[in-house]
Amino acid sequence: MDFYPDTYSKLALALSSAQVAKESLVAEFGVGEDVPFNFIGWIDDRLAMIVQMKRDRMKNPIEERFSISSGALHVMGAYFGCDELTMVAEGYHNKMPEIPRTKTMSEAFANGDANISECLTVTHVALPNGHEPEATLISAPYQYLADKFILWADNLAYTRGVGKILRDSPFPAMMAMSLRAEFEDPDDDERFRILEALGENGFNTQIFM
Repeated sequence: MDFYPDTYSKLALALSSAQVAKESLVAEFGVGEDVPFNFIGWIDDRLAMIVQMKRDRMKNPIEERFSISSGALHVMGAYFGCDELTMVAEGYHNKMPEIPRTKTMSEAFANGDANISECLTVTHVALPNGHEPEATLISAPYQYLADKFILWADNLAYTRGVGKILRDSPFPAMMAMSLRAEFEDPDDDERFRILEALGENGFNTQIFM
């Protein structure tokens, strides 16, 4: 099994995989097809598990997706012992963040704001030395071209405290909370039932441990 000894090697794996997935989805289903939420769990320097929201659940309102994602992330921390978490999602990138806006970025993009572009975002949350959580974000802006082709712009990276890394996003804080959950170390039968429950709640899971 490969080792991923630092945050950026973990982010690179998540982003490159997401870009390949995005290109495959667009080639198969057409322009506008989004990558589902992916939650990647790490134990030490190893990839431990990937929990991906099913495509039909991605159609639900964001509040519902947040609720079921909260449960999935808790499982990753409390029952599988993940000590770092990465989230892959679609989002929007603001080329001029210093300009205040009265609309959300999704509304601004829909209204043709040239400073807003669609992007993939990869957010990694860790608890360095068990202290305050640190979130690192990579944003990969893109645009659709003819013949279902995607043009990727340069990646942008940010590292800040969890509360500031993504404006108006509760996901990094939820990830940090899951990392602080007490590990319960279930037996194999319990883990099997937990994985079944994840499936029933709208997630596909791959285990690499």
